[in-house]
Amino acid sequence: MPGTHELLYSLYGAWRLIRLDPGGMGYFNHSVAGFWRSFFAAVIIAPFYLGWSVLQYGAEPDAAGGTSGAPMVAIDSLRYLAGWVAFPLTMLVVARFLDRGGHFSSYIIAMNWAAVPQWLVVMAVFALVQLAGGAASGVIHVAALAVMLFYDYYIARIALEISTGQAIAVTVIGLLVALILDAVVFGLV
Repeated sequence: MPGTHELLYSLYGAWRLIRLDPGGMGYFNHSVAGFWRSFFAAVIIAPFYLGWSVLQYGAEPDAAGGTSGAPMVAIDSLRYLAGWVAFPLTMLVVARFLDRGGHFSSYIIAMNWAAVPQWLVVMAVFALVQLAGGAASGVIHVAALAVMLFYDYYIARIALEISTGQAIAVTVIGLLVALILDAVVFGLV
């Protein structure tokens, strides 16, 4: 678990990256210990993710006509945990393929901490979708996804120090990992 100083610096670094300031990378702890502590971001996000999952699945009718979404929330939680493992493992292979293995740790650290403000955006979008409803909700979803993908692209570009085309490829691979996880985990239902 990161100390208060490291936690605040890391979140500030993520905020600066959101503002497209590459100087945000300087606020992360790029050591091996900092790499592992960056996964604390998953703990920070977990209550938001769980709340989102309960709101999303808690009102669905079950086989008995009730509204218990507990099994779906449990499956969704499994998907959440799987993502925190599958993404870094996939990106390790990708970084080595791109001959950027030396930048892998910094990339994952930035992506992990960046997930915190990204989830704040997801929660805001979820609230907007609930308020907007109808066709507007689809537009809001697509716009939010585009912003998230751009942010992932930007972090890949600066943290891995790769070309635009390579950063786009890394972003697409990350998206494919998420889609495959969704298919595999939710395919269990």
